[in-house]
Amino acid sequence: MIEISLDDGIDPLAEPDWRDLIDRAGTVFHRKEFLAAWWRDHSRKDESASIYTLRIIDGDELVGGCVLTCQGDYVSFAGGSDVTDYMGPISLPDREDAVAAAVYDTLVNRLAWRQATLAGLDSTNAATESFVRAVTTADATAQTAVYDSAPRITEAPGGFIAHLNAKRRAEVRRKRERLVEMVGELSLVDSDATTLPEFVDRLLTWKSKASSETEEFVIKYGDFVRDMTRTLAETAAAGIVELRGGDGQSLASAITLTHGHIRYLYNMSFDAQLVASLEKRVSPGAVLVAELAEAAIDSGRSFDFLRGAQDYKLRLGGVPQDLKIVTLRR
Repeated sequence: MIEISLDDGIDPLAEPDWRDLIDRAGTVFHRKEFLAAWWRDHSRKDESASIYTLRIIDGDELVGGCVLTCQGDYVSFAGGSDVTDYMGPISLPDREDAVAAAVYDTLVNRLAWRQATLAGLDSTNAATESFVRAVTTADATAQTAVYDSAPRITEAPGGFIAHLNAKRRAEVRRKRERLVEMVGELSLVDSDATTLPEFVDRLLTWKSKASSETEEFVIKYGDFVRDMTRTLAETAAAGIVELRGGDGQSLASAITLTHGHIRYLYNMSFDAQLVASLEKRVSPGAVLVAELAEAAIDSGRSFDFLRGAQDYKLRLGGVPQDLKIVTLRR
């Protein structure tokens, strides 16, 4: 018999059954460490907001769940679409329909809201398919839309380079060779507990100088990025990789997240001032991402470029997957 448990707060995310569910069916964005960092930032900015952990239990087994947040007349999945890619319900295989029905029942009957804005739904996930079907079947006024996409490399049996066509392979090699010509031999340096704060500050500084839009992001979410990266790094689920030139100078930097067999590219930036000073046009960010994708794919992992189908992601073999949003009104 299905039991629906709705708890105030996110303490249940620390329980072994939630961790097991995440390992089997979730993403890094469903982990307690990520959501706790997001909630610390979000609740500090909006003290009226509330957060709930929804768990769907069958007998003694946790078969699915999600985390919801309410702000005034609005309800959404916890995480916030500005900083979180995947936020929808998660479910064990073959339990998707039961989980979807329980999530919809909870939304309609146990939470007070006038509008539900439910983003971060991965179109390739069976739990998303069941949830969208459950909502649109029960409510003819529900609106479903694709609002973005997340390019991924999920299969590359011959390795990363072989996955690319001849033109793209030549492009990857040419960009790397040109960068080596300008800055010397390249190396990748991983952050550790001591260097992580320095690495994240450098990345955010570069990003804040890139454009007015990215500057606004850093102002609004810089503290969250620092907290989230530090918290996930404590469980080896996050880190920063820097690309450096022959003199040891940092050229580009990326925050990577890891969950199960998936490596995620969470954020990337590069030293635009250094790039502008070189004689030839170079692309240290693209070179770094290519190195990260190759390392992930060749080690047997999938590589998720995350939200935003920018050209460089597609050139590196990413295949866009739709992200959906469901909107309900009362």
